[in-house]
Amino acid sequence: LLSLGGGTVLSAANVDILHRHGVRILWLDTSMDIIWREIGNSVRPPAKGKSRREMEALLEERRPSYEASADSVLKVDTDDYDEVIEKLAHKIEDMV
Repeated sequence: LLSLGGGTVLSAANVDILHRHGVRILWLDTSMDIIWREIGNSVRPPAKGKSRREMEALLEERRPSYEASADSVLKVDTDDYDEVIEKLAHKIEDMV
Protein backbone atom coordinates (compact mmCIF):
# COMPACT_ATOMS: atom_id res chain seq x y z
CA LEU A 1 0.00 0.00 0.00
CA LEU A 2 1.45 3.33 -1.09
CA SER A 3 0.01 6.71 -0.22
CA LEU A 4 0.97 9.17 -2.93
CA GLY A 5 0.41 12.88 -3.23
CA GLY A 6 -2.38 14.19 -5.41
CA GLY A 7 0.05 15.43 -8.04
CA THR A 8 1.55 12.00 -8.73
CA VAL A 9 -1.04 10.94 -11.30
CA LEU A 10 -0.85 14.22 -13.19
CA SER A 11 2.13 12.72 -15.02
CA ALA A 12 1.24 9.95 -17.47
CA ALA A 13 4.80 8.68 -17.03
CA ASN A 14 4.22 8.21 -13.29
CA VAL A 15 0.97 6.35 -13.92
CA ASP A 16 2.70 4.15 -16.50
CA ILE A 17 5.53 3.32 -14.07
CA LEU A 18 3.06 2.44 -11.33
CA HIS A 19 1.00 0.22 -13.61
CA ARG A 20 4.08 -1.49 -15.10
CA HIS A 21 5.07 -2.46 -11.56
CA GLY A 22 1.65 -3.90 -10.80
CA VAL A 23 0.44 -1.01 -8.68
CA ARG A 24 -3.32 -0.52 -8.75
CA ILE A 25 -4.43 3.06 -8.18
CA LEU A 26 -7.28 3.76 -5.77
CA TRP A 27 -8.64 7.29 -5.82
CA LEU A 28 -10.23 8.52 -2.61
CA ASP A 29 -12.87 10.79 -4.14
CA THR A 30 -13.55 13.23 -1.34
CA SER A 31 -15.72 16.32 -1.08
CA MET A 32 -14.12 19.75 -0.88
CA ASP A 33 -15.72 20.22 2.56
CA ILE A 34 -13.74 17.28 3.92
CA ILE A 35 -10.58 18.20 2.01
CA TRP A 36 -10.71 21.75 3.29
CA ARG A 37 -11.17 20.60 6.91
CA GLU A 38 -8.11 18.39 6.49
CA ILE A 39 -5.74 20.69 4.60
CA GLY A 40 -7.13 24.23 4.81
CA ASN A 41 -4.37 26.57 5.99
CA SER A 42 -1.84 23.82 5.32
CA VAL A 43 1.84 24.54 4.80
CA ARG A 44 2.06 21.65 2.32
CA PRO A 45 2.15 22.36 -1.37
CA PRO A 46 -0.06 22.84 -3.31
CA ALA A 47 -2.38 24.06 -0.50
CA LYS A 48 0.01 26.52 1.09
CA GLY A 49 -1.46 30.02 0.96
CA LYS A 50 -4.44 28.97 -1.18
CA SER A 51 -8.03 29.96 -0.56
CA ARG A 52 -10.83 27.41 -0.57
CA ARG A 53 -11.94 28.72 -3.97
CA GLU A 54 -8.43 28.17 -5.38
CA MET A 55 -8.36 24.65 -3.93
CA GLU A 56 -11.76 23.90 -5.49
CA ALA A 57 -10.42 25.04 -8.86
CA LEU A 58 -7.32 22.87 -8.41
CA LEU A 59 -9.45 19.83 -7.61
CA GLU A 60 -11.62 20.37 -10.68
CA GLU A 61 -8.51 20.84 -12.83
CA ARG A 62 -7.06 17.56 -11.52
CA ARG A 63 -10.30 15.53 -11.49
CA PRO A 64 -9.92 14.24 -15.10
CA SER A 65 -6.43 12.91 -14.32
CA TYR A 66 -7.69 11.26 -11.13
CA GLU A 67 -10.58 9.65 -12.99
CA ALA A 68 -8.42 8.50 -15.90
CA SER A 69 -5.68 6.97 -13.77
CA ALA A 70 -7.81 5.29 -11.11
CA ASP A 71 -8.25 1.54 -11.28
CA SER A 72 -10.88 1.90 -8.59
CA VAL A 73 -12.62 4.74 -6.74
CA LEU A 74 -13.68 5.00 -3.12
CA LYS A 75 -16.19 7.76 -2.48
CA VAL A 76 -15.32 9.31 0.89
CA ASP A 77 -18.26 11.26 2.23
CA THR A 78 -17.36 11.43 5.90
CA ASP A 79 -14.42 12.56 8.01
CA ASP A 80 -15.04 9.78 10.55
CA TYR A 81 -11.66 8.06 10.36
CA ASP A 82 -12.95 4.71 11.63
CA GLU A 83 -15.63 4.63 8.93
CA VAL A 84 -13.15 5.64 6.21
CA ILE A 85 -10.66 2.98 7.33
CA GLU A 86 -13.37 0.32 7.30
CA LYS A 87 -14.51 1.32 3.79
CA LEU A 88 -10.89 1.46 2.64
CA ALA A 89 -10.12 -2.00 4.01
CA HIS A 90 -13.13 -3.48 2.17
CA LYS A 91 -12.20 -1.69 -1.05
CA ILE A 92 -8.60 -2.91 -0.92
CA GLU A 93 -9.81 -6.42 -0.19
CA ASP A 94 -12.01 -6.24 -3.29
CA MET A 95 -9.06 -5.03 -5.39
CA VAL A 96 -6.71 -7.91 -4.57
